[in-house]
Amino acid sequence: MEKASGSPLRRAEKQLLKEQVYEEELPKALKRTGDFLVAIDTRRNWILIDAASRKKAEEALDLLRITLGSLKVTPLATRDRPTALMTTWLSKPDERAEGWTIGEFCQLESPSGSEGVIRAAEVDLDSDEILQHLEGGRICSALAIARTDQLALQLQDDLAFKKIKFDDALLEQADTGEDEASQFDADAHIRIPTLAAVAEELITLLGGEVSPVREETADSPTEATQAA
Repeated sequence: MEKASGSPLRRAEKQLLKEQVYEEELPKALKRTGDFLVAIDTRRNWILIDAASRKKAEEALDLLRITLGSLKVTPLATRDRPTALMTTWLSKPDERAEGWTIGEFCQLESPSGSEGVIRAAEVDLDSDEILQHLEGGRICSALAIARTDQLALQLQDDLAFKKIKFDDALLEQADTGEDEASQFDADAHIRIPTLAAVAEELITLLGGEVSPVREETADSPTEATQAA
């Protein structure tokens, strides 16, 4: 354009050209898409979100707000800290709740967080080495646990569930052998109630839910418990 006119473009002309190119090329740009699996438990007043991170869970809540018009939520909180329960189960096998077992992964931290993080995977968590770390004052901030005949998961210190794996016998009940939509419905009817029941039992072991300190609104940050 500068060659055609014989003079350099003015700032306003450059801005106009930039906007025109942007409008023309935007539809061609690569778009990132993703899916969220969200279950609303009306009996317990919970929202269960299958997301890769807390940030993604918040994005799912934002989409729900856009869809519903408004949505007030509070982070799920319990009377006892998950770190206290996980540390007790790890250090005192006799105090593990009936029907619950620990797996082969844990994450240990110092209370101040200044001494680094120890992650143990595919090891015997009842070993003397793990016990020595706990006796040295470290706490458990993530632990692989399992509810017998239900599912296995990694419990996080913020109550998030990661690496959820349902019992094979449960999944066989949901195997319809039909089309994809029917299989999705069958899976949901098995997985969601099972997950909610296990979460409810675990919350009871943590002393039960506590009243929220404040209500989260559409204009404030939100948090949610994750099924990931």
